[in-house]
Order: sequence, then structure tokens, then C-alpha cells
Amino acid sequence: DDDFDFDTLSEEKRKTTLKHMRIYFNLCSEEYELWNNGYIEKRIWDNWKAGIEFAMTKKAFRDAWARSKQDAIYHDDFKNWIDGLV
Repeated sequence: DDDFDFDTLSEEKRKTTLKHMRIYFNLCSEEYELWNNGYIEKRIWDNWKAGIEFAMTKKAFRDAWARSKQDAIYHDDFKNWIDGLV
């Protein structure tokens, strides 16, 4: 939802939600690295990329990314790419 706000969630729900969002970002980072290192075909990457780009149009994902990148380690290329989507 456009009015999504992590701060309105209970602490338990916020932690659980952010945990799952971090898992998603970790997966995205792995997919990005596989593509960036030439381990997957362009058509597969294009499919994954479209899904990531769509997810990042959602406020919940943008907000979770802002929080996640503060306490997780991602390659600079991936961080810059996601930041460019936001």
C-alpha cells in the first residue's frame, strides 16, 4: 500500500517483516552477482530483473531497502543498482 509504514507495525511484526525483506534482498544480490559474473543467460536475468524492478516500485520494499542496506553487507555494484531503482 502507498501508505505502508513499518513504524505502525508491532515490534514483533516489524522484525519478522524486515527479516523476510532482508532474505529477499540477499536473494536479489545473489541473482545480480550470478548475472554480473556471466553464470546465467540474459533472458533469465531479464526475468529476475523485471521482478526486482517491480518490487522496488512498492513503498514497503523501498523502505525495507533503506533499513536493510544500513546493517547488511552488499557489493557496491548491487547497492548502487538498487539505489538507482529507488
